[in-house]
Amino acid sequence: MTISVDLDMTNTTPERDAFQLKRSFKIAVSITAVLWLIKIAEFAVGARLGQYGVYPGQLNGLAGVLLAPMIHASFEHL
Repeated sequence: MTISVDLDMTNTTPERDAFQLKRSFKIAVSITAVLWLIKIAEFAVGARLGQYGVYPGQLNGLAGVLLAPMIHASFEHL
């Protein structure tokens, strides 16, 4: 998949701008929904996903580099 960015802005139309705005909104809502689903599932099951955070100086903390952005400490933090 290739993403191109039109920096000269001569190829834009209101329809294209509306399409891109809707697509961006859908992506943001989808990511937010996934974060909420993860937190709700963690709460419902009683799991502690904090163990998958980033722990410097520990080999098992490397997984947290990828997983930590999806883990939140509380609903308020989310």
